[in-house]
Amino acid sequence: MNMKIKMVITIFAVLFGISTSIVPVLACSNLGPGKHLGIVRIVDATQGTLTIIDAETRKAIRFVISEDLLKRVQPNDKVVITFKSEKDQFIIQDIAIQPV
Repeated sequence: MNMKIKMVITIFAVLFGISTSIVPVLACSNLGPGKHLGIVRIVDATQGTLTIIDAETRKAIRFVISEDLLKRVQPNDKVVITFKSEKDQFIIQDIAIQPV
Protein backbone atom coordinates (compact mmCIF):
# COMPACT_ATOMS: atom_id res chain seq x y z
CA MET A 1 0.00 0.00 0.00
CA ASN A 2 1.48 3.33 -0.94
CA MET A 3 1.96 6.22 1.46
CA LYS A 4 -0.89 8.40 0.09
CA ILE A 5 -3.48 5.65 0.58
CA LYS A 6 -2.26 5.01 4.13
CA MET A 7 -2.50 8.72 4.89
CA VAL A 8 -6.05 8.97 3.48
CA ILE A 9 -7.16 5.94 5.51
CA THR A 10 -5.60 7.38 8.67
CA ILE A 11 -7.22 10.79 8.17
CA PHE A 12 -10.59 9.17 7.48
CA ALA A 13 -10.32 7.03 10.64
CA VAL A 14 -9.44 10.07 12.78
CA LEU A 15 -12.27 12.18 11.34
CA PHE A 16 -14.74 9.33 11.77
CA GLY A 17 -13.67 8.90 15.41
CA ILE A 18 -14.04 12.61 16.08
CA SER A 19 -17.46 12.83 14.42
CA THR A 20 -18.86 9.87 16.36
CA SER A 21 -17.65 11.30 19.65
CA ILE A 22 -19.10 14.77 18.96
CA VAL A 23 -22.65 13.70 18.04
CA PRO A 24 -23.57 12.32 21.50
CA VAL A 25 -22.06 15.36 23.20
CA LEU A 26 -24.35 17.67 21.25
CA ALA A 27 -27.42 15.56 21.86
CA CYS A 28 -28.54 16.63 25.37
CA SER A 29 -27.18 20.17 25.14
CA ASN A 30 -29.32 20.85 22.08
CA LEU A 31 -32.48 19.69 23.84
CA GLY A 32 -32.39 22.53 26.35
CA PRO A 33 -32.85 22.58 30.12
CA GLY A 34 -34.93 19.92 31.82
CA LYS A 35 -34.35 17.28 29.16
CA HIS A 36 -32.07 14.29 28.77
CA LEU A 37 -31.50 11.88 25.90
CA GLY A 38 -30.29 8.39 26.68
CA ILE A 39 -30.72 4.64 26.65
CA VAL A 40 -32.88 3.01 29.31
CA ARG A 41 -30.82 0.59 31.39
CA ILE A 42 -32.93 -0.15 34.47
CA VAL A 43 -36.70 -0.09 34.90
CA ASP A 44 -37.52 -0.61 38.59
CA ALA A 45 -41.27 -0.81 39.13
CA THR A 46 -40.95 -1.53 42.86
CA GLN A 47 -38.89 1.65 43.45
CA GLY A 48 -40.73 3.68 40.80
CA THR A 49 -37.45 4.59 39.13
CA LEU A 50 -35.85 4.54 35.72
CA THR A 51 -32.11 4.69 35.04
CA ILE A 52 -30.68 5.81 31.73
CA ILE A 53 -27.19 6.09 30.33
CA ASP A 54 -27.07 9.75 29.32
CA ALA A 55 -26.02 10.38 25.70
CA GLU A 56 -23.97 13.45 26.60
CA THR A 57 -22.13 12.37 29.75
CA ARG A 58 -22.35 8.59 29.25
CA LYS A 59 -23.13 8.32 32.96
CA ALA A 60 -26.08 6.68 34.66
CA ILE A 61 -28.86 9.03 35.74
CA ARG A 62 -31.69 7.82 37.94
CA PHE A 63 -35.17 9.34 37.66
CA VAL A 64 -38.39 8.97 39.62
CA ILE A 65 -41.18 7.95 37.26
CA SER A 66 -44.94 7.49 37.57
CA GLU A 67 -46.49 4.07 37.12
CA ASP A 68 -48.27 5.18 33.94
CA LEU A 69 -45.08 6.41 32.28
CA LEU A 70 -43.13 3.40 33.52
CA LYS A 71 -45.43 1.09 31.56
CA ARG A 72 -44.34 2.77 28.30
CA VAL A 73 -40.63 1.96 28.53
CA GLN A 74 -38.35 -1.02 28.68
CA PRO A 75 -34.59 -1.55 28.86
CA ASN A 76 -32.64 -0.51 25.75
CA ASP A 77 -35.26 2.01 24.61
CA LYS A 78 -33.76 5.26 23.34
CA VAL A 79 -35.66 8.03 25.12
CA VAL A 80 -35.96 11.77 25.52
CA ILE A 81 -36.96 12.59 29.08
CA THR A 82 -38.54 15.82 30.24
CA PHE A 83 -38.01 16.20 33.98
CA LYS A 84 -38.01 18.56 36.93
CA SER A 85 -35.64 18.64 39.89
CA GLU A 86 -37.21 18.34 43.29
CA LYS A 87 -35.46 17.66 46.62
CA ASP A 88 -32.35 16.00 45.11
CA GLN A 89 -34.47 13.90 42.74
CA PHE A 90 -35.16 14.07 39.04
CA ILE A 91 -38.85 13.52 38.43
CA ILE A 92 -39.97 12.54 34.93
CA GLN A 93 -42.81 14.65 33.58
CA ASP A 94 -42.84 13.11 30.11
CA ILE A 95 -40.94 10.47 28.19
CA ALA A 96 -40.71 10.01 24.43
CA ILE A 97 -39.36 6.81 22.93
CA GLN A 98 -37.15 7.49 19.91
CA PRO A 99 -36.80 5.22 16.89
CA VAL A 100 -33.50 3.36 16.81
